[in-house]
Amino acid sequence: GHYQNSGHKDMAEIRAVAEGSTSGQRGSRLLFGTKPDGGSLAERFRIGPSGQLGIGGATYGTAGQVLTSGGSGAAPTWADAAGGGTLEFTASENLAAGDVLVLDNSNGQVGKVTVTAAFGSVTRLNTAQVVYYQKHTFYDATNGVMFGIYRNENNNYYRFWSIKDGETAFTATSNNVVNSAMNQGHTAYDPVQNTFLHLYRRSTTSYYKTSIPNTSNRGYLTVSSESSLPFNIGSSPQMASCYDSDSGKIIIIFRDVNDSDKTKYVVATCSGNSVSFGSVGTVTNNVIGTGSYERHSDATYDDTANRVLFLYRSSSTANSTRCVAGSVSGTTVTWGTDTQIDGGANYALSILYDSVSGKNLVVYGDGSNIQSRVLTLSGSTISTGSETTIASSFDGKGTDIYFNSATQQLNVAGSNHSGDLNVYPGTISGTAWSSSGGYAGLYSGNAQNPHGAYNSNDGRGYVFYTDADGSDAGKVAYFSSSSNNASNFIGIAAATISSGSSGKVTLFGGVNENVTGLTIGSTYYVSIGGGLSTVDTGTKVGKAVAATKILISGGA
Repeated sequence: GHYQNSGHKDMAEIRAVAEGSTSGQRGSRLLFGTKPDGGSLAERFRIGPSGQLGIGGATYGTAGQVLTSGGSGAAPTWADAAGGGTLEFTASENLAAGDVLVLDNSNGQVGKVTVTAAFGSVTRLNTAQVVYYQKHTFYDATNGVMFGIYRNENNNYYRFWSIKDGETAFTATSNNVVNSAMNQGHTAYDPVQNTFLHLYRRSTTSYYKTSIPNTSNRGYLTVSSESSLPFNIGSSPQMASCYDSDSGKIIIIFRDVNDSDKTKYVVATCSGNSVSFGSVGTVTNNVIGTGSYERHSDATYDDTANRVLFLYRSSSTANSTRCVAGSVSGTTVTWGTDTQIDGGANYALSILYDSVSGKNLVVYGDGSNIQSRVLTLSGSTISTGSETTIASSFDGKGTDIYFNSATQQLNVAGSNHSGDLNVYPGTISGTAWSSSGGYAGLYSGNAQNPHGAYNSNDGRGYVFYTDADGSDAGKVAYFSSSSNNASNFIGIAAATISSGSSGKVTLFGGVNENVTGLTIGSTYYVSIGGGLSTVDTGTKVGKAVAATKILISGGA
């Protein structure tokens, strides 16, 4: 087409162009061109030989994309289908892109899921049942029973308590794991073999027993006979252990009283009620510190880096907090560089691997506050994040960490020798702890040495501790997290929205691209903590189509 009678100027065109090389049967494409005022003629649209549509030339997009309007002043473009299934809503609070949202039926506004905590009653196990330093609370997911191991101060016997899924009454048995006077011991757990390994010292000799859950009498343990340990753990062992999920073995770390109190390790392999030990090796020549109440060592297994992490207070280096990572091969551990985490004389040390962030949370008391640091591994090399306060004006002379799979959060149990026992939920954000708001008032009194564990079946967190105001009685408290409005799930925020302002929310049928860390093909639900989880909570969100994209479908 032309727009003047003389000196013709092209203003638009439709052209057929040959394509391919088959003699007598060549293909074709059809091109459409226009020009803007004062501009040049250019191709705007084409139909390819297979019927494909091209924008501005051979720009066909990718499978699943849709045409998105550029408005009255620009050409359309190919885009992912994220724009579909969105609607504007007013926010009842400040929202970030990617937040899971619920609808307030009273005013039509959207906000985040509301999470509440319900506390069960505190149970006194028996008189003078002291809980000592080591972590002794474990969840048997196979049989649906929570177990706790403790020492009876009246006779120094080792006993256990249990509570079954859904029940509210604890069973504090008179059955003994070790039915003779013993010094402080340690219990490790193999969750695949479902075997407890009990290590302890009596007089000058070190022993061990194993126990497995009794399937015919649920809530009880079947205990093996006593055997001598092939190494000496000492009268104040300050032991730590963790389960290596890759090798299927337990790594035990202890003070070797026969070799200048150096820090040693041994790898244990469980098979039902039997166990074998590898040779003793050295972790570090530094000595693990001791104390009257506090745990000064802990261990975890990093499933991302495939390394054991051992955290300890070193009496050899002015009581600084240190950590070392090791790689397990057979029954040998190759340890990396012993790294200082913090130079202060801290106590009540805890460490736990976080499967959500792929990093490790370290928690300790500094005498005034409960503090934290995040450790990231590259091989066996440890990088340490900045110190972040979890609880201020709380001496933290007892700490523990457990993972809540329903809320996808780390829960830190912290006790104050002159006050309360609290649980602080949070997450790892970058290289620091990020609080999700504290659960105060789990127990008010002189609580010491808390040990926590999570029941993935009934959604309860359990904390086992010593009540120093109650004749050193061992007590257990539990609480459960719940969401009272998750069923009002409406969609996911497609952008940041300030409180009182309007913004786009991706609804059913839309694809939200503001989420992270998803597993392609997995179905996600609204977690109890108000985020996304692969745990079926009854409120379905949709399916991950990419690591950062979720197709919202809802339904059952």
